Amino acid sequence: LLLVLWQVCTAILFDAIAVGLIFHRISRGRKRGKTITFSDKAVIRRVRGVPHLMFRLGELRKYSLIEATLRVYCVRHERHPVPKRSFIKPPAGQQLHQQQHGQERSIRQAPEQKDANDVLSSPSSGNSSLPPPPSMEEIDIETTHFITRQVRLTNPDESFGNHILMSLPQVVVHRMDRNSPLLPPQPVWYDADGAAHPGLSDFDNLKAFLQDRLAEIVVLVEGTDEGTGAPVQARHSYTLYDLAWNKTFVSCIAPSMEDVGEDGNDGGWRLPLRQHSTEADNVVQVDFSKFHDIVDTPLDCESCAYVTPSESS
Repeated sequence: LLLVLWQVCTAILFDAIAVGLIFHRISRGRKRGKTITFSDKAVIRRVRGVPHLMFRLGELRKYSLIEATLRVYCVRHERHPVPKRSFIKPPAGQQLHQQQHGQERSIRQAPEQKDANDVLSSPSSGNSSLPPPPSMEEIDIETTHFITRQVRLTNPDESFGNHILMSLPQVVVHRMDRNSPLLPPQPVWYDADGAAHPGLSDFDNLKAFLQDRLAEIVVLVEGTDEGTGAPVQARHSYTLYDLAWNKTFVSCIAPSMEDVGEDGNDGGWRLPLRQHSTEADNVVQVDFSKFHDIVDTPLDCESCAYVTPSESS
């Protein structure tokens, strides 16, 4: 009797361990995160004169994430001009001490020795609004590697907590204004060799700036799996070589074929009855074969489906 009881308890224990291991294996967040797909390219296009960064993400499974949120970061180098030691004005106490000991530090020489603020922001004699950049004889370039900056999004809206609906493919939009970490600083920026460049937002200047700073755009999607309740995180990144300029995404969402007329146009697009939902009740079709497709777009657009007029004005 004891032997039978021992066998029963052992079998129950092994069954519980096996079921737990199998469930843990199936519900791992890493495999679930692979079902979230990102577009191969991120596009940069102008809408009403303002450049916008866009990329697309989607959910391959039928059941989407619960409370999905999106965060985007820009990781790049920071370069700042700093005055060379010979152009930094000594402290006033040190000057007085040198004068008392008879050294040749007259007051007439003091204006020639500029401090850090004078070297970096001295006004021009011809134009006081735009100071000329300091020469390489006056400054050094100080580089801080791999600084992380948060990228503000307009779609999904940050005021709603960056929540995103994963039931359909979504195009994420970032407005590249003066607060964007993807734009060069104003009015001038310096490369690794110390050469000064104007802080313009034309695409050639943007490419040179992102290449010099080795910028990388990191995307994080987080949510809860509907079936297991386990947290899920998916990550993706874009570098300069993953950016497409003056492009836009091909639409991969369309009404179901039963609601489209013979000429290919939307024939009223009626909603099916939902009393007894079946697989035939799908009203939207997602063509993932077009998910990564991009096409040319004008150099500047007056409107865009992914940008509201208030954002682009």
